[in-house]
Amino acid sequence: MKKLKSDSPIPLYYQLREIIRDKIMNEDWGYGTEIPSELKLCDEFNLCRATVKQAMDGLVNEGLIVRKKGKGSFVVYQKITENFLLEPAFSKKSGEAGLNDYSTVIFSDFTETDSRMQKALGLEKNETVYQIERLHYIDGKPVLLDTHYINPKWAGNISKEDIREIAVYKYIENTHEKKFTNYKIGVQAIMLDQYEKEQFDFPEVPTGMVVECLSFIGKEPIVFNRRTYRGDRCDLCLEFIAVNQKMEVVNSEVSIEERNGKRH
Repeated sequence: MKKLKSDSPIPLYYQLREIIRDKIMNEDWGYGTEIPSELKLCDEFNLCRATVKQAMDGLVNEGLIVRKKGKGSFVVYQKITENFLLEPAFSKKSGEAGLNDYSTVIFSDFTETDSRMQKALGLEKNETVYQIERLHYIDGKPVLLDTHYINPKWAGNISKEDIREIAVYKYIENTHEKKFTNYKIGVQAIMLDQYEKEQFDFPEVPTGMVVECLSFIGKEPIVFNRRTYRGDRCDLCLEFIAVNQKMEVVNSEVSIEERNGKRH
């Protein structure tokens, strides 16, 4: 491991924390790996127990490791990567990572909506939309609140499908034998509202990331999709391509963590 710099203005506990954190984030120490004991870290870095404990406490609070009484400290951070400009590929990605994923259906039916949604989908004032709202879990932890508002002309018989598993865009394309042609996408950080906090089991850090996507076939708006990711479970990565001067989303990373104590 890297060496600590005693002449640095950065506190020693923070340097140690970042060394261990890098090991975890770079997946040198994968999910379930036992971290060297505090005594071993004291000996390796010539630190007092209090300094090492402070570093480890920070990693626990960040959700990267968990202490198990009588056993030691273990890595509990795990991530899957997806391009969230596409429909969530949790089943495939989490399966590849050896994780157990599933979805629950919160709502699925024709419903009235607000003026913003009516305008986005080009609907009349009292016209309904088909709404699907699902909560996606990975390893028993809720990570994504996913809501689709479908133009009623394009909903077909979607209510007869398995709503828990259906890929909305693929269903529409297969049913109407047409492909989506363009998308308008917005991304923003938010503070979770009360409803979102309840769905996400009241996370200690009540932040989220919202991706809104309006999808078209030709010039006709078909689906408005709003995805709310737990802020303590995901990171957004962007890549700037200098050749064509375009900003592209590389991926979002959804971290899967066990919790032992509170996050500060």
